[in-house]
Amino acid sequence: MPTITDPTILSSLMLTISLGTGFLALDARRDRHRAREVELQEAISLLKLHCDTLERLDDDDMPDDLLGLVVDLNIVLHDPDACRQTRALILDEDARAESRERNSTGVSADVEIEAFRELMGRRSDLAIAFMQCLVSGLLAFEKRWPECAGKIAPGLPRIIVSPVEEAHRVVQAAERFRSWSTPVTAAAA
Repeated sequence: MPTITDPTILSSLMLTISLGTGFLALDARRDRHRAREVELQEAISLLKLHCDTLERLDDDDMPDDLLGLVVDLNIVLHDPDACRQTRALILDEDARAESRERNSTGVSADVEIEAFRELMGRRSDLAIAFMQCLVSGLLAFEKRWPECAGKIAPGLPRIIVSPVEEAHRVVQAAERFRSWSTPVTAAAA
């Protein structure tokens, strides 16, 4: 009768363990890919909603300040590096306090918030479309870039309560990040 120290049995046992571990690793990898595929499908759906609401904002009654914010946000949505700043700008109280500064176009969050309030009174359909545009865009941003996973959804209540202010923060933090990283990128090139 062969013993456990028999080289053939030890080799067979090691091969079986190696194959089992390999199949488990493949299974885990397949699950990660499926989960990522689901996230990307959600991002596609959210981006479609975002684009549909953008079309509804093409209206003469839409304030220029709010349209500027939407344009700035769209630039951020396509910048994977901007997600490094999203957790701080949505959840960190210190970052929130600093974010009332003017954005790159010189418009303060207060001006945008006032424009949104006026729009709510005049054209609630446009205000709702604007809010849908911001929320769907920010959530698509989180789903699209794996680095952003879990960084925006926890701040969703704040985004819904004050969509203009939160979108302003995202744009401002991304602009600040770009201004910090641009010289490094240019020097690397």
